[in-house]
Amino acid sequence: MGIVDFILNLAGLLLWLNWRSLKFDPLQKRTPVTLVGTLRPAVQKKFRRWHLLAAIGALIILRALLYWQIGSAIHWTGNLDLGVIALSFRSDWFWRILLFSFLSFGLMLWTFYLWLLLLSILAKPQPVHRFVQIQLGEVDHWSRRTKIFLPFVCSAIAWWVASWLFDWLQIIPASVSPW
Repeated sequence: MGIVDFILNLAGLLLWLNWRSLKFDPLQKRTPVTLVGTLRPAVQKKFRRWHLLAAIGALIILRALLYWQIGSAIHWTGNLDLGVIALSFRSDWFWRILLFSFLSFGLMLWTFYLWLLLLSILAKPQPVHRFVQIQLGEVDHWSRRTKIFLPFVCSAIAWWVASWLFDWLQIIPASVSPW
């Protein structure tokens, strides 16, 4: 099931990358100033950018249903390895496995963006850096120091907020103090 989870996360990541880069498609803008602007697509596209986001949401929900049906039959437990702590999600409770599905995709997306930040800090080679600029947007223009500390600050805030949910669902032991 771990390989299935990885493949479905990769499919979701590719949908995310298509969603982020679709607005930079030169055939979508049709500016007649350049030679590319004179080209017209042979077939009118019937999907919009929001369709890709809807596909990601459907992928997360459908794989949660798959994990719930198959995982509970084979007594599988979804594990989310965060490095310092590994969280376990029972597959016989649908809402927990839905949370696992969402967080598993979020962890893959977070790891991908950490690598993009590293490539942004290095800022070489140029063809790769253009892809990084498209995916990071304005964050790519921030200072190196800010980009170095950004993952630590965002991770701390995300864990602080998520720990309340994990405590409420009894995935992690209750904290002694809220601080």
